[in-house]
Amino acid sequence: MREVLSRLSLAAFAVAFCGACEGSSPRFAQPVYFQASDSAYVIRRVEARFGQGEFEDGYDETQILFGSILDVDKTPSGWAVVDGLNRHIVLLDSVLNPLRVVGRVGEGPGEFQAPSQLSMLGDTMGIFDMSTGRVSYLGPQGDLLRVSEPAGRYAMAFAVHSDLGEFFPILSRGHYLLRAAEDRRWLVAPIPVDFRPEIQGPAGLAGMTSNLVAITQDGIVHVLDGRHLALVSYDLDESPVRIAFLPRELRDPLLEEQRELGGTFGGRELLLVRMVNHVGILVDGRVFVSVRHGTTVGYVLDPASVTASPIVVDDNWGWLRNRNARFF
Repeated sequence: MREVLSRLSLAAFAVAFCGACEGSSPRFAQPVYFQASDSAYVIRRVEARFGQGEFEDGYDETQILFGSILDVDKTPSGWAVVDGLNRHIVLLDSVLNPLRVVGRVGEGPGEFQAPSQLSMLGDTMGIFDMSTGRVSYLGPQGDLLRVSEPAGRYAMAFAVHSDLGEFFPILSRGHYLLRAAEDRRWLVAPIPVDFRPEIQGPAGLAGMTSNLVAITQDGIVHVLDGRHLALVSYDLDESPVRIAFLPRELRDPLLEEQRELGGTFGGRELLLVRMVNHVGILVDGRVFVSVRHGTTVGYVLDPASVTASPIVVDDNWGWLRNRNARFF
């Protein structure tokens, strides 16, 4: 069994690393299931904690209290953490010493209403505000560089690529994504015909906005369809669609939970929960998905072999099972 040690603990999430390996995205003529791998990643122990130093402007670490940790990513100098409750970004060095707090509550440049997601583009940080639909781009030290135009269309997540621009899952009858690049906006990633729901009021909206998106450096766009629990992949230069359902061991019980919840509320899908709460691309092109189900906190999906390696928590760290995991 392969093991990956947890590198960070911010009292609300664990971060683990994985090494590079061969991988690519094949074409699937028909939908298939990811098969659970025989090996697993195990989060066993914490190697770094808060509270080793001071802010550069004199504030000590006791003044850093996270209201909620919604996302985290590696930066050139350390780490960046999205605090959704306090509506700002906390920058840390490589050993978790606090460096700077960026942003405040508001709707102007450098201000946030509901920051929810962080994505790195080289040494630039993109912060998505779910309330305004805008992306604020920050430099390595947290200085504001620019703010994108609002995405609109009920955007709930985003991914960004240096050449292809921004991608937002949106409410649409025929497409998963809104692409914004070079002062243009257009719909991309056609929804497979069998997946197209009837968009009727808030029930349809709930079914669509649980989708997530991630994009590889070579331009493969992966949409995690939250309603069908499938990874739907696109090459934007070509038309074929690749579809792979999440492992049966995960998908079947989660779909059953969705049905039970829908039945509880009179068959409506308005209150369906997001079963997968994070999707990211690893350096080797594989896809990481974060879930909360039993002892599994996520999977590393390899589209080349259609295998899924589970991420499990050692019994000594059982409290991590209810936290968000991130791989880089």
